[in-house]
Amino acid sequence: MRIGSKIKKLRLERNLSQSDLAGEVFSRNYISQIEREVIQPSKKAIKHIASKLNVPEYMLVDENSNIDGEMIEKIHNAFLSARRVYMSGDYKKCIEMMPIIIKNGTLLNSIDFLQVKVWYVDSYSQILDWDNALKYTQEFLNEDKVYSRSELKLILELKRFEGTVYYNKGMFEKALHSHLAIEEEIEDKELDIDIAFRIDNLSIIQVLYEFIGAGEEVKEYYKKVMEHSKKHKIITQGLLRSISRYYRDYADLNLEEIKVFYNSVIYTAKLVEDWVRVAIVYSCLIEICFRDNELALVDQYLKSLNETIPRLEGNYYPGFYIAYHHLYRGKYHVKLSEYDEAKIHFNKAVEFLEENKRVTTIKLKIDSLLEIASLYMKLEEYSSSLLYLDMAEAVSLEYSLYTKLKNIDDLKTKAYSQLKTKVNKTESILD
Repeated sequence: MRIGSKIKKLRLERNLSQSDLAGEVFSRNYISQIEREVIQPSKKAIKHIASKLNVPEYMLVDENSNIDGEMIEKIHNAFLSARRVYMSGDYKKCIEMMPIIIKNGTLLNSIDFLQVKVWYVDSYSQILDWDNALKYTQEFLNEDKVYSRSELKLILELKRFEGTVYYNKGMFEKALHSHLAIEEEIEDKELDIDIAFRIDNLSIIQVLYEFIGAGEEVKEYYKKVMEHSKKHKIITQGLLRSISRYYRDYADLNLEEIKVFYNSVIYTAKLVEDWVRVAIVYSCLIEICFRDNELALVDQYLKSLNETIPRLEGNYYPGFYIAYHHLYRGKYHVKLSEYDEAKIHFNKAVEFLEENKRVTTIKLKIDSLLEIASLYMKLEEYSSSLLYLDMAEAVSLEYSLYTKLKNIDDLKTKAYSQLKTKVNKTESILD
């Protein structure tokens, strides 16, 4: 089959017009002349058309390379099956189906082929296989291709998965780089991106800046989230994430004002059944009440958090907030001088975090270790305190959470000083 006929056949199978095939590089008339065998395409045109049709260049230029209609239909049907399986949430089965589709992905149109790659990476993420998720994300992102504006939207989804994987592996600087690159691409290319996607990305950037202790950038990106949300008159999970975290640490409001604001967030989150956000807001309220020593409210919000946990979906979030609940309960018992009860809850939090290797729990793990260390300091058991401080320091260094190190160093200095004083007193008594 001659090149013009091949191009026409492949174009029609993909439901593309001649203008679609021409894109912004060539004219519709130029494509028409190629298909009618009036002219031969240039090397640049062959590369462009092959990319648009998602086929290897040799399939167009080699007259002996036949188009296998049966194989095209087989891969298309496999694509439809994979979509159904992915949408059903059977991610392991979806992963099993993907290799043959990806191997023959050039027989799909470019958008469908990219969508397959997104499903593949997301399926690995859903089963918490971060290594394979990162491996395939980077493999797909490093392909030497020129993408159309429509294709770039899916490329940004892959880039978001890269950031998500880095986040879950505790590599927060790299995660921040990925999400900033998404925002830069949207700005530079002026992409008409889904606003919920963009607000979510800006919100994650805010959270990542919070993790690395960059307060001014946190405020900057919170402002951007609010500006886009107001402009488009939309409430998204990204917006709820941003305001719940911002009002916990950065808003200059008293407790009553914060309670009114957070109650409105809880009401909105419950309307859309965003139970994760509800749990986060209760956690924020608990921390604020601890700060203001409002123990009766701490107890009230702990009960509300405990009632919310069963509503959380999946096998990660419920356990994560169970660990948070134990951490807060431990702090509550410390405030009441019920130290044995506090130890039980702190240790339960750490035990869960040891058993569950999601690295997003890493800050919670450090906080739990610091609470146990502080409790042992209060009980004048300085050797035990130093043991937990060493553990917290090791975890902080492993995952580059340097903002925690000053607090750890201060506590270690105090513990060593108190331990030395205690040893000197013991030696004096013995003498």
